[in-house]
Amino acid sequence: MLPHPTFDEQDALMNSALASATGPKLEALLKTLSLELLSLDQILESPEPGGRPFNNNAVFAVAVKAAESQQPQELILRVQNTHSWRRRRVTENEVAVMRWVSLHDVPLVPQVLAFSADASTSPLGCEFILMEKIQGQSLSQTWHKLSVEERSRYMEQLRAWLARLRAVPRPPGG
Repeated sequence: MLPHPTFDEQDALMNSALASATGPKLEALLKTLSLELLSLDQILESPEPGGRPFNNNAVFAVAVKAAESQQPQELILRVQNTHSWRRRRVTENEVAVMRWVSLHDVPLVPQVLAFSADASTSPLGCEFILMEKIQGQSLSQTWHKLSVEERSRYMEQLRAWLARLRAVPRPPGG
């Protein structure tokens, strides 16, 4: 079994991946999808000053515009952690799960627009997943403001969603 990298090793690997995923490379990738890049902003893991900008993966909010539309669209770009015991497997598995679950009408699963599980052939030079952004607000941002009744309704929605997710059959060979 491969040893888990130290924090500094992991940090160096992520910084290298982020350095390769440049705006021009993203613009070229988006062009193949008939999208124009409007903005690219990192979503920080810890917004506090001095906080870590990423934990396992670096996440970006990407605003784009389709050639035939005037409406901007929000996407999420996740640059994957590349340490040796995660390489390729995690990206491939996450994309496969999102695609499989979406075939079974589970709501709130983002559509994967592009991905690469191989940094050496990746159009961004790193492992990544580019997906649609699911609109809404995180419960972690609003939970403390909710009444007991509202919390109960959200818990029931979550229970129903998890039941639907659990009802998805295992993929062939999986």
